[in-house]
Amino acid sequence: MMRALELAKRPVYRSHYSVFRFGIFLLGSLLALECVALGEEKERKAWGYGFASVGAAYWPGCGGEGMVHFGGGGEGLLAGGLGAAFELGYLSSFDGHGIGVLSPGVIYAFNREKKTVPFVTGGYTLFFRSGTAHGVFFGGGVNKWIGDRWGIRIEGRDQVYVEGNTHFLEARVAFIFR
Repeated sequence: MMRALELAKRPVYRSHYSVFRFGIFLLGSLLALECVALGEEKERKAWGYGFASVGAAYWPGCGGEGMVHFGGGGEGLLAGGLGAAFELGYLSSFDGHGIGVLSPGVIYAFNREKKTVPFVTGGYTLFFRSGTAHGVFFGGGVNKWIGDRWGIRIEGRDQVYVEGNTHFLEARVAFIFR
């Protein structure tokens, strides 16, 4: 069994809830900033999203297994198409064991004044439950704005648990809002 998902099988200790609470605080703060941004001009500079994905966890020499991942996050452009991203989610194998995933990173959005906005993203990933493990993520996709305030996001992402050389490959669908 891969080491990152082995975190999910350990008992949760009270001290590890602080990592989860900090993630919830950051996500709430980002969503509060999104509400302030609702009064901005037509250009899309910040948005939030809620996602669900299916995929596979793969580690060389051992095979893989199916997984689901759901959560939410937000992104804000700082200069041109370059911006900051934050995400908090829950990643679970099909056998029911799961881990928390906290992913701060960067995003670059192309054609941001159009309704269809392609993007690339990458950054750091913290896997947590009864312990922590470190990784990176990278991916890309497209935001399709259907109205001024909402749209659909399609994304492919690879979250890599670096120490165990484990890849969590996922295809995502998200609801985006601003």
